[in-house]
Formats: sequence, structure tokens, C-alpha cells
Amino acid sequence: MPLPGMPPQMTGTPPMGAAPMGQKLAQPGNGAQAMAQVRLAIETLQKALPSLPVGSESHKAVLDCVQKLAKVAPASEAQPGIQQTAVNNLQNEQRQNAPMEFLMRALASQGGRAAA
Repeated sequence: MPLPGMPPQMTGTPPMGAAPMGQKLAQPGNGAQAMAQVRLAIETLQKALPSLPVGSESHKAVLDCVQKLAKVAPASEAQPGIQQTAVNNLQNEQRQNAPMEFLMRALASQGGRAAA
């Protein structure tokens, strides 16, 4: 037991409140889930490409994103179960947000009518 009043350098114990904080460690499942979400983003961007004018800045930017993301999260490394979970999570999120989006659109259209 250290003597009271001794500085921490001499006792070897840290001062009160100076205990090191634990770091949040990345877990493999979280990383796999994140990569599945990136693959979903790639698919979404690929679906948007045909609607953008070829050669336009927006087309070039989206194509560049797809190419860069595909190097980081190639489709060949997709794990079917994790990918399906990511799809299900996205669908659930959209279902939960649908009433709010409907309400926002309704309020926006009422505001437009009031201004007219």
C-alpha cells in the first residue's frame, strides 16, 4: 500500500481518475457487415449509371466511385448470409422511415399549395 501524500511517480500508482480508458476494438462481424453495406452501395451506384449521361461529370464521378469501391469490397468476397442480412437491414430501415418520408412529402405539398 503506497504511503499517503507520495507522488504517483514514486508509488507507481496513477493519480485518481487517470486510469487508462479501454479502447473500443473493431470486431470481425462489424467489419464484415460494413463491407456488405459497401457492396450494396456499389450495386446502387451501378444501377444509377445507365441513367446518367455518358461522359458527363456525374457519370465519371459515379463510375470512379464504383471502380474504387469495387477494389476495396469485391463482389467475389461477399458472404451470402452477411450480404442478405445487410439487404434485410436496409429494407427494414426503409420501412421504418417510410411513414416519416410520407409525412414530410405531405407537409411539403401542403406548403406548396399554401404559397400558390
